[in-house]
Amino acid sequence: MKRQPLQPVAGFIDDDTENVTINENHEVKIRLANEYKREGNLCAEEGDYGKSLYFYQKALEINPSSAILYELMAQVYLQVEDKQLYAIKSAQKATELDPNWWEGYVTLARSQREFGEVSNSIISYKKAVELYQSDTQNDLTKSEFVEVIQELNEMETVLVKINNKKHELSLKINVEDDKDAIEVSTCMLNLASRPSVLKFNDAMIPMKQSKCNEYKIRVATEADAEALRQFGMKAFSRQFSHLYPPEELQYFLTNSYCIEKFLNWINDTKDYMLQIALDDTAIVGYVLCGPCELPYSDVTESCVELRRLYIDSSYFGSGLAKALMIIGLKWLEDKRQRNYESSKIWGKIYIGVYSDNFRAQRFYQKYKFEKVGEYFYEVGRCRDLEYIMQMQE
Repeated sequence: MKRQPLQPVAGFIDDDTENVTINENHEVKIRLANEYKREGNLCAEEGDYGKSLYFYQKALEINPSSAILYELMAQVYLQVEDKQLYAIKSAQKATELDPNWWEGYVTLARSQREFGEVSNSIISYKKAVELYQSDTQNDLTKSEFVEVIQELNEMETVLVKINNKKHELSLKINVEDDKDAIEVSTCMLNLASRPSVLKFNDAMIPMKQSKCNEYKIRVATEADAEALRQFGMKAFSRQFSHLYPPEELQYFLTNSYCIEKFLNWINDTKDYMLQIALDDTAIVGYVLCGPCELPYSDVTESCVELRRLYIDSSYFGSGLAKALMIIGLKWLEDKRQRNYESSKIWGKIYIGVYSDNFRAQRFYQKYKFEKVGEYFYEVGRCRDLEYIMQMQE
């Protein structure tokens, strides 16, 4: 999305009574703030979020009334795990400084969405749409506005699901068996409906230190199988354990992350590729590719799938996910070329992703993946809506 020009710095407005030296100092500070902002943008594009935040904060020391700087910080915090609350605070500050800037409300809505504040997210999306429609000079393209509308519709659908689930659970006869589920649903509703009154702390926001270049990537061996199994279970549990009863989760992990499967993926180098990222000797990520087994009508024997892409949370924002993604896509391209040579059928590249994992979906969209179907993914006796994404040529 295109951004508005940087606004004049509060406290540095020209005054005819000021001398030339003051005006020159003002111009120097403006240029310095803009330079910090530019460096922050470059670091954000490279995935170095720690440095990006540092430069934005330096710019804010000079220009503390810039809504754009706070909005940029919010976007960066959205890329860092467990920093959604900071994203909300930064985006709220942006809307306080410029209450008529629709894009500030879009970022606030997305921050609230990632934090689980469904109701507040809907309110912010609607405010953004209202401001956009009343701004006759906005330069947003139609496709970008449609994207905002789609995100608003998704959040309204999620809220309906939450309310329906709460109602469904409350009607069950055996309330004791569903006590935990009802409490979780109630908690979600309370979180979604609470007023957005977070107050921004003017103190420096802690920065996540980048871990760029502190890992190495190599092909997995049999000696890595047990460590891979443990890492995979930990990564899945960290992201999704709150969704399932403990016994269903344990059943799923025992079957889906058994040592035999990892050994098969490691040894069957004709049909599978499994590479790991290491920090010294510990696994901090891995990528698994192989034949496509997604239940989609267009899938053929020539199709391939990026089956898993896991990284340790301490490496979020380090560029590791991008590095593993590139390795995986290269193997998938080579593999489907080999499949074509033997079958004369050109296969597609697929990924399966949880329907409510918006962050992962946006990451895959950067690599030209688009949703083409959906199915139910089984975790024990639980069934989750999963999206099937296909890489567009």
